[in-house]
Amino acid sequence: MLAQSNMTEIADTEAASGGNPVIRVLEKPYIRYQLSLVILLLLGFFYVQYDNNLPLTRQWSLINSAIPAPFPEFVFLFATLPRLAMALMVGAVLGLAGSVLQQLTRNPLLSPLTLGTSLGAWLALILITVLAPGVDPDITSLVVMAGALLSVGLVLAIAGIRQLSGMPIVLAGMAFNIFLGA
Repeated sequence: MLAQSNMTEIADTEAASGGNPVIRVLEKPYIRYQLSLVILLLLGFFYVQYDNNLPLTRQWSLINSAIPAPFPEFVFLFATLPRLAMALMVGAVLGLAGSVLQQLTRNPLLSPLTLGTSLGAWLALILITVLAPGVDPDITSLVVMAGALLSVGLVLAIAGIRQLSGMPIVLAGMAFNIFLGA
């Protein structure tokens, strides 16, 4: 009896994946996350090694608080590594924010593009750049965040606070994107 239920599960899995062994492996729990982590680490390693003539031992000693002497070591320590760290942190925070937004609204179609956040931020950036070109970059960042928040607030006002889990929020966001993009 147990053997027959196992055979039924295997047959169902093969039928669902079309018999493709790669799809069957990716259906296992957490294998996608492990594969994504490996790919992310490889991309980070290749980014650090691209156009870099420093040996790996010197790179490791620079990471472990050695004093950089020639210019390529300064570039590696004070330009390449901070950019990699910021790219990873910003990407993680954006992914987390999008996931939290989708979970709160119970709407998998929501994204910064469909909610109007992206174009609200772009419009605020264009306005502050054209109207006040000499403004401090910190003030510019605050204005861009305010533009994104204002855009989200207007989309929520259009859709209604009780319509967060359905299509009305997505349609309101898309209509607001069209309005801002015009």
